[in-house]
Amino acid sequence: MQPILSAENIHIKLGGQEIVKGVSLSVEQREIKVLIGPSGAGKSTFLQSLNFLVLPEQGSVSLEGHPVNPENKKELYAHRQQVGMIFQDFNLFDHLTALDNTAVGLIRVKGLKKKQARERGMAELARVGLEKQAGQYPAELSGGQKQRVSIARSLTMDPKVMLLDEPTSALDPELIGGVHGVIKDLAEAGMTMLIVTHQLYFASSLANEIVFMENGKILEQGQPEKILNQAEHARTREFCSKITKMGTSG
Repeated sequence: MQPILSAENIHIKLGGQEIVKGVSLSVEQREIKVLIGPSGAGKSTFLQSLNFLVLPEQGSVSLEGHPVNPENKKELYAHRQQVGMIFQDFNLFDHLTALDNTAVGLIRVKGLKKKQARERGMAELARVGLEKQAGQYPAELSGGQKQRVSIARSLTMDPKVMLLDEPTSALDPELIGGVHGVIKDLAEAGMTMLIVTHQLYFASSLANEIVFMENGKILEQGQPEKILNQAEHARTREFCSKITKMGTSG
């Protein structure tokens, strides 16, 4: 089966330092892959390279088997419509309501009429449980609600893959469950996702495969049970043990 999204030999330098060192990874249709690893491992940088928010010095990214040329603006914009990106800091427009935040991409990128775009935006807000907050501005929403708006906004573009960069790291503990619930619903509906997270319980309940990164490289990858409980590398076992203990004590 051909992967929906694949990266081959990705190298990335930031500030003269090599952050990602020859990473290759692919995601099949309906698959959920979770990237874990210590801070500075290169997880978020690699994830952002898949949408060309960070440009690789070397390597290629392919969507459904077709390499993407980020220098071709038409190709780049088409790629970003099909590969949604969810950030830890929400990236909402403060001057727009929740509904208008979800509709703005449909109007500006896909050229839909405002009425049609708002109808679709409202449908996606309902999907993430926020139809009652449609008229509220980001300043009036909780962190968890803001993140669900950003997910709804991405869904309006009908992405083939969603990239989620620590989607709950900026949230208070009591707000995390609502976002996790939305992500689980998307998984059950067949959305293909690649997720960076430190929350191993969530990762193990959702992922088909967990990928452990350190020092810009993939050290180990496999099914959740193997990575979390029977990892081959001592460093993987050490990291998972520490994160699990932190989650238990928290």
